[in-house]
Amino acid sequence: VVGVHSDIVVNAKQGFNYPILNLHERVLSVLGCKYVDDVLIDAPYEITNELLAALKVNTVVKGSIHTYDKEDDELIDDDEIDPYLIPKQLGIFKVVKSMKKLT
Repeated sequence: VVGVHSDIVVNAKQGFNYPILNLHERVLSVLGCKYVDDVLIDAPYEITNELLAALKVNTVVKGSIHTYDKEDDELIDDDEIDPYLIPKQLGIFKVVKSMKKLT
């Protein structure tokens, strides 16, 4: 299952002119990936225990393109609330490093 955030959430977190593709275009693009079985449309920004249990999630993955510090090899969160706090505490959080500007 891949969560796709709403256009409003992406714009608030990434800034003006984002997202480049609208929600429906992003969902169709993700569904086109052979490794994706399902998409959670308008996924919540903060991942909760309830969400993980309801969807039977065993791994949470985040791309690294905007918040990755290559020297420290750690994730840097700019937000007041870490949306990945619960998956990190559960040991199910992983970062996929990307050298591209877009994912």
